[in-house]
Amino acid sequence: NGSTPEGGLGSPGRGPPQHWSAHASCSFGDEGQPPDLREGKTFDLVIASDPLYFHSQVEPLLQTIAVRLATGGVALVAVTPRRDTVAVSFLAGAAAAGLRVVSAVECLVDAADEHHLHESVCETHVGAVNDVILATFVHAT
Repeated sequence: NGSTPEGGLGSPGRGPPQHWSAHASCSFGDEGQPPDLREGKTFDLVIASDPLYFHSQVEPLLQTIAVRLATGGVALVAVTPRRDTVAVSFLAGAAAAGLRVVSAVECLVDAADEHHLHESVCETHVGAVNDVILATFVHAT
């Protein structure tokens, strides 16, 4: 029926969204873990597009960014505010993860993706139905 764990709907014609944080463990197949994702590896640029659906994902995503972002690096994250406080919690939680929000700007959503947004969700954070938030993070220290 397209229902998500927190009562939202998936995309029309598809089941519930599958997300990186919905899996307790991850396997990489016969080849094993890619060398660039080895433990302790950091990156000058971390990009995430539409990674958040639920409150339970906020802290793990922020911690992942903090661990994988190199000193002096930049993280760019595009967040769709589907739930009224998930995007707010994500931005507010940056400091606790050792990150600083450099900017958080609102961008218009393509008309084909408007069905993902609900006015009651967006008005509490960005004030418009057709917005996503593009946030830029750096390490706080």
